[in-house]
Amino acid sequence: MTEQPAGCIVERISRIIMSTELLGEFELDTSNLIGKGAWGEVYHGRQVSLDRPVAIKILKKELTVDEDFVKRFRRESACLAQMVDEHIIQVYSAGAYKDTYYFVMELVQGQPLSKFIENGRKFSINEIVYVAKSVAKALKTAWESPAKIIHRDIKPSNIMVSCSSSLIAPLQKSGVSESMAAMDLHILEARIKVMDFGLAKFHASSDLDATMAGTVIGTPKYISPEQGLGNPADIRSDIYSLGVVMYEMATGQIPFKADTAISMIRHHIYDTIIPPSKLNPDIPPGFESIIIKCLQKEPNQRYANPNELMEDLDAFRHKQSQIHTGRAKAEAVSEATITSDVVKIDRKMRKLVYIGAASLVIMAGLVIYLIVSKDRPDIPVTSVVNKNIEPEYNKLITEAKNLMAGKRTDQALAALNNALKLKPNGAGALELKSKLAADFYDRGADYLDEKDYTRAIIEYTKAIELDPGYINAYLDRGVVYYGRGEYDQAIANYTQVINLNSLDPLAYYNLGLVYNAKGDYDGAIANYDKAIKLNSRDARAYNGRGLSYANKGDYDRAIANYTEVININPEYPMAYFNLGAAYANKGDYDGAIANYNKAIKLAPQDILTYNNRGVTHASKGNYDLAIKDYNKVIELDPLYADAYYNRGIAYGRKGNYDRAIGDYNRVIELDPKDADAYYNRGLVYESKEDYVRAKADYKKALKINPNYNLAREKLKALESR
Repeated sequence: MTEQPAGCIVERISRIIMSTELLGEFELDTSNLIGKGAWGEVYHGRQVSLDRPVAIKILKKELTVDEDFVKRFRRESACLAQMVDEHIIQVYSAGAYKDTYYFVMELVQGQPLSKFIENGRKFSINEIVYVAKSVAKALKTAWESPAKIIHRDIKPSNIMVSCSSSLIAPLQKSGVSESMAAMDLHILEARIKVMDFGLAKFHASSDLDATMAGTVIGTPKYISPEQGLGNPADIRSDIYSLGVVMYEMATGQIPFKADTAISMIRHHIYDTIIPPSKLNPDIPPGFESIIIKCLQKEPNQRYANPNELMEDLDAFRHKQSQIHTGRAKAEAVSEATITSDVVKIDRKMRKLVYIGAASLVIMAGLVIYLIVSKDRPDIPVTSVVNKNIEPEYNKLITEAKNLMAGKRTDQALAALNNALKLKPNGAGALELKSKLAADFYDRGADYLDEKDYTRAIIEYTKAIELDPGYINAYLDRGVVYYGRGEYDQAIANYTQVINLNSLDPLAYYNLGLVYNAKGDYDGAIANYDKAIKLNSRDARAYNGRGLSYANKGDYDRAIANYTEVININPEYPMAYFNLGAAYANKGDYDGAIANYNKAIKLAPQDILTYNNRGVTHASKGNYDLAIKDYNKVIELDPLYADAYYNRGIAYGRKGNYDRAIGDYNRVIELDPKDADAYYNRGLVYESKEDYVRAKADYKKALKINPNYNLAREKLKALESR
């Protein structure tokens, strides 16, 4: 179910059918599909002006329905196109295509690292160091770019082992296919390239309050603990994921194994890894220390940036002894303290309970049968087991197992259902039900990763039908319903989790998010209270509770909760941001600015904080300081319409009407349906006594929003002059 990245297949020379379209200077070959996944489909193409092959990713149309997504796409594609590095698959261009959008990317030859791992490749230490340093170099380029980009989904399938035709050709002469020839290459002779920055999210746009467990960005096998918790992520999260890749290359397995995505994430958050040398005694101690440092639970205990990691990789390669361990860092709270009140769900244990319960059903049925049979002497007791059905039953069970092994899950379910018709309480069938439920859950998780919510719900529902006690399936199905805005359905799923395990803090936390989204702030607070009671150091729950109090207008309690978040994590910029908003809403503008300053110190690229601080300066009448903040936002993100809008207000209040009009023009250029921009521009024209243009703008605002009463009143007043 994972997306096939551009460049994972060597370019084909001959094509039988070509169906081309022109996207600017790029020729799209819609008959030549490379792969498809969560974000869309990738096709072969050609840059006409340079006559070179390219890969063109066409985004799914449903993604572009969300205006926020479109704005983010425009902003991020511009930044990605400016990011050039030999270890990053280059983005050449982006634009609109029919009812959606597209990326044009470099097309390279080779195979993703995941293919080497799947084929059982044994990597030398030099190869691992080579791959790790190349990826670190790519991360360094992204992190040091003006937008401070982090990848957020570093994994083997996003690391391309790129090879030229000249290296593949000699191997092909011996009868080896192109793909296998690429696999036989010595990795040190190839070029390592990081691909699919499509999941990248700017460090500045951290939005913890909108994050739910199960909707975190990243792949559970490689996700960092802070991403798994829904906490803000920075470059150290990518370093953790790279550490998992290094661990897997060195040992042949990932650090943790789990049946479900949620269980995997919890392992990353709470559990200690097995030292790599225990799995591969040939790993040198110096290299093991690098991997372990990357995989520290606390971000402050990892490498602070890719430069430090590359220095240690070089030091190891040159057999130097110095390793970065001397930086001052905050001590992490012990895992025992964090988890002492948290009841973690062990899915394997629940399986045993499920099977045990089934055995009780069989025993109870036998007892009832024997009791009834005493009054029915015509029914022989030996008919409890009909020996005639045993061969067919066993055949169906074997068939179901074989189908499951071949990942033919739906056919396995059909065989299992036929077996259950013969023996509803057969022990073998009941055990298979539990295992098959896990397979459907995994399929649901894949669809959730791809944002195919309809199919995710279908798979989670099948898992629950097979195993009504499947807590993780209810949790994830709740996440899907939440993402679709079906809040009552989400609540029903989380409530069912609590019915199964009343001590699950995640269910209460997610319920808090759903109730907050519904506008039931008291209901949200009650559930956050329960989550905090179960885990007194859950910063997310305090943050969520603070947001709910703020939505109720109880800013003092909101401030108390955000302060508790900072007590738990003093380097949490979102808490200072929220504190600033709460103080601003109380009218304490100096308190707001002080907290916005702290947030900016921790996250100097955060455009939202600059924007809010600008609004606060404007509220104090300090328009020049406000304009300075809006200028900073525009410098960081030239497509952020709100900054132009707010700067237009500031210029208007300073009496600089022409600049105000220029800013409103820019807002309308970015979003032609922004009724407020037309209304405000109308006000400025009216101030300039240009009543014709003022009336035209008020009419435009009313056309976009017929309920815009302020525009209607202004228009009526002008027309009555």
